Amino acid sequence: MDNISESDYTPPPEDELGLHLSAGIEYNDDLTPTELSAREVDARQVAGTVRELYTNGIPFFTRSAIRALVRQIDCATQLYQDEGASAINGQKFTIQAVDGKTVELDVQIGNTLPYSSTNQFIIGLVREDPFLSYHTYQRLATCYQDPPSFSPRLAYCSLRILYHARLRDLVTSQVVPPYKYKALEDVQEAFDAGVKTWGNSEDWRRLKSALAAVSLSKPITKIIAFACSTMSISDDSGSKRSILQHALMLTLRGFLQEKGVPGVEVQCYAQDPQYTEIDAAVLKRAGITVMRDPRCFLEVDESSVVLSVAPDIPVRQIVADLARPAILIWDRVKCEDKTLRIWSTRIPGRTWGNIEELEGILGDPDSPRLREMIRDEYIEVKELDEESFGQVSIYIRRQQAL
Repeated sequence: MDNISESDYTPPPEDELGLHLSAGIEYNDDLTPTELSAREVDARQVAGTVRELYTNGIPFFTRSAIRALVRQIDCATQLYQDEGASAINGQKFTIQAVDGKTVELDVQIGNTLPYSSTNQFIIGLVREDPFLSYHTYQRLATCYQDPPSFSPRLAYCSLRILYHARLRDLVTSQVVPPYKYKALEDVQEAFDAGVKTWGNSEDWRRLKSALAAVSLSKPITKIIAFACSTMSISDDSGSKRSILQHALMLTLRGFLQEKGVPGVEVQCYAQDPQYTEIDAAVLKRAGITVMRDPRCFLEVDESSVVLSVAPDIPVRQIVADLARPAILIWDRVKCEDKTLRIWSTRIPGRTWGNIEELEGILGDPDSPRLREMIRDEYIEVKELDEESFGQVSIYIRRQQAL
């Protein structure tokens, strides 16, 4: 990766081979106390500027910035596929930072890192690569908490480049799968059974009844799901949760088709960098189009439903900056005090100086803008079954907010 030399690189243990590498990170754990102190001072200055930008209403996630990276990623991956690694040598990704400046990062597709005498890591060859890392204002504003990893160059970048790193055998040149995957037939069978079970469940009947009582101001044309995870890794609990979320998507599509305008078809899109070719095949058969990260965010608009259950990326903050969807099905938005109380019980003995420090370590945290949007523009109509979906609620946009 940028600024990582082979001499500084330590291979991960074998149980961490599903590795993600972030471009441009300059971690340094050999800093002297004086250097650490100076870096923390710099980080706190950045944090102050980040808060000021956020308070002044600067969006941290914009369509233009996301669209620009999509174009660059498409060009780089196509060039690599057509002409090989030599063709992208020296190529750069240009990222729009929230302070108005741009940051350049080397394109790393096809680069390698050593692992052992028989294997090496190869970067960026998974079907979803490269993909994005999304940094909330809280994460940027608490950069002072880890001075060794503070990167002045990336300090104002809410969008960053990520790659999967996979082991490759040096003799056979074959990529070593990081996980044990199920067969396509087994995934398809489990998916079909899961969709049928959910469609006949009391939970779905209650949810459908709640939605039937709601008046929608305009037709729904698409359902967009984020971070529903893979169904094909041999982990029964994870696969079942993933199937359940996709099943909700399908039953919701059927309901909205019946409730909507005749002839207006509801499209389904899903995005998760963890999707495999097997997942994509099963979902395609069900009428769900898998899109590479971050393309689903560009589909979000006022005629859409957004579905996201406990993601590890800030789906809610990104959507709040981009659009006002008709229906939101995602983690319940909480006040600051309740968030602090909940996490104090989950991590006993841990304290935070302020709400930012807590929310800065969360994958999909609430935020002042998100809380304001939900309070002023949406009505909570239903909480989903907690055992099946966790703390997820359905929000419908107020008609007077249109």
